[in-house]
Amino acid sequence: MPDYFKRQLCARLRRVVIFPGKCIVREGDTFTTTYFVHQGELEKWYNDASGEGKLLSVLYTNGYFGCITGLFPNRKNEFTYYARTVVDLVHLDLDNWRDLLAAYPDLKAVLYNATREIRQEYARENYGKGKSFSA
Repeated sequence: MPDYFKRQLCARLRRVVIFPGKCIVREGDTFTTTYFVHQGELEKWYNDASGEGKLLSVLYTNGYFGCITGLFPNRKNEFTYYARTVVDLVHLDLDNWRDLLAAYPDLKAVLYNATREIRQEYARENYGKGKSFSA
């Protein structure tokens, strides 16, 4: 990504601090936000076929989530995220940078294609493991 685009994108980032135990996003939510873990730890949970909550993984500093829902409106989050520690999150709401995507269609195509590849990779890794990925 060119530096001029990164600078404009960074100007649209927002920051929030979340305390331990607080829910950030719930499975099924339809937010168009991508989150980046600047500092701290998050737990990534999902509900299995029986409805029981299962801890899938922990996200650490420099982790991210919501890239699919952050680019594709009306997509549901597949996971629930809780703060494990005090978490410093940086987030990017689609409405705050939609104009950049319109102004740079070539970069928009690169971002959307990369996001689709992430989705396809996740689907391949989790095929037959009881967790679908429809977002």
